[in-house]
Amino acid sequence: MRKRGARERKVRMTLDLPDDLWQRCKAQAALEGVTLGDFVARQFEEEIVRVERRLGIRIEPETATQL
Repeated sequence: MRKRGARERKVRMTLDLPDDLWQRCKAQAALEGVTLGDFVARQFEEEIVRVERRLGIRIEPETATQL
């Protein structure tokens, strides 16, 4: 859990997505009144939580560096 007031480190990345998926994501983000980056980050987080629950594990950031 992040400390209150702590700044979250962000990573810039490039994704190759089908145009129709990109347009749907942009539209959904606009409907929700959030940035596209925040929308995509939330989708990533929700998917990770689903996988963690299904597998009964907690995926830690340090684990990813070992893959």
